Amino acid sequence: MDVNHLSFTIPLAAFLLYLNSCFCGFVFDDVSAILNNKDILSNSSIYNLLWNDFWGTPMVEERSHKSYRPLTVLTFRLNYLVSGFNPWSYHLLNAILHSLVCYLVFKMNSKIVGLCGSHSLASAHRNKNSIHHGKGTTTIPGNLDLEKTTKTISFCATLLFVVHPVHTEAVTGVVGRAELLSALFFILSILCYTRTTAKCIILSFVCTILGILSKEQSITVLGVLV
Repeated sequence: MDVNHLSFTIPLAAFLLYLNSCFCGFVFDDVSAILNNKDILSNSSIYNLLWNDFWGTPMVEERSHKSYRPLTVLTFRLNYLVSGFNPWSYHLLNAILHSLVCYLVFKMNSKIVGLCGSHSLASAHRNKNSIHHGKGTTTIPGNLDLEKTTKTISFCATLLFVVHPVHTEAVTGVVGRAELLSALFFILSILCYTRTTAKCIILSFVCTILGILSKEQSITVLGVLV
């Protein structure tokens, strides 16, 4: 199978791997962040998301956790509109987000591996177009071979990322939505920034803001970009 077509198995594998989580309930912090969070309810003002922390406590109060993640709470609110406090839609959205993150990881890996390969190929061509060994000649691989190798390496690396159990808590725990959204916008910000056009730079900035509104750690993408 062509590697380009094979790459679409990445999000599919990621989704199917965690599809069984749709049969799980709310656990641990899910109870405080969702079941006991009045900001999730459709009859509460949506503007409260701008003033309350992740757990529904006003930021100005001393007991507030100071976790400002209004975009993540907004997605919980949308889930509530779909299924109330039935957890299946919450887990389903987490699985979908995880599959999107995995596909973006593949795209990012392809850029990194491709960039490294291009530099190596250019350096080899500058030194010599071919390497002679006795009577035979070993030709330096062309762009087509490089692209295929890049896709293959990226696919294998991303597949390892997909199946790694370290993601279990972030995907099967509904409150892990913050990590999933943060990762999604973090990688999107990097991919947009690498295009270096004015429009993409603006999109990169927007993704950074959305990431920060999902989870505070996303601000570290600025260090990566700079």
